[in-house]
Parts: sequence; C-alpha cells; structure tokens
Amino acid sequence: MRSQATVDEISWMKAMIPHHSSAILTSERADIKDERVKELAEEIIRAQEREIKEMQKLIEDLE
Repeated sequence: MRSQATVDEISWMKAMIPHHSSAILTSERADIKDERVKELAEEIIRAQEREIKEMQKLIEDLE
C-alpha cells in the first residue's frame, strides 16, 4: 500500500476538482449505447458537476 501525506481540506478539494472534471469528460465522451449505462453516465455528470460547485463554494468560504 502506498503512503500518502495528509492534506488539509482546501488542498483536498482543490485536488478533487480536476478528478471530478475528468470523470465528467470521460462520461461525456463515452460512446454508450445501452440506455441504462447512458443514464448512469448522465447521473455521474450531474453529481460531479454539483460536487464541483459545492467544493468551489467551500474553498471560497474557507480561504
């Protein structure tokens, strides 16, 4: 198991935003045929977008 240094909440959120953005791009660019999988990808996009906005607001409040 690899060791990771601990980070504060602002650093953590700043690191998570690109991670979430990558999930959005991957979901948007996927060539999905199955409607169930397509709906799952759309749910992921909505959730990740919501979480990015929430993290941006929290970062603004905490900085």
